[in-house]
Amino acid sequence: MSMMTQIMGRNAHKAQIVQDVAEVFGVRPAQILARMRTASVADARFAVFTILYAQGRSLNEVGKIMGRDHGAVHNGLQKFKIRCATERKYAAKAQALREMGYDC
Repeated sequence: MSMMTQIMGRNAHKAQIVQDVAEVFGVRPAQILARMRTASVADARFAVFTILYAQGRSLNEVGKIMGRDHGAVHNGLQKFKIRCATERKYAAKAQALREMGYDC
């Protein structure tokens, strides 16, 4: 069973988050869930981490959902915050997600 199939099964809301973030960041949902570390994919993944965490999930819960450890999630949350504060294009993508109703 693929990672996307797993996330879409019981967790349709999480799958929608991944889909929406993929659209905003210009990557495919499967790339966000894969082990890829290219900058564009990692940036999108950090946004998913941030949205899931903002929904009240713990670092461990976000990690389990995304197939990562809590340390990777923590690092991604920090990078998301820094990039939003320092890069206009990244901040615009975060704003697009907020306009879609996500807390990030």
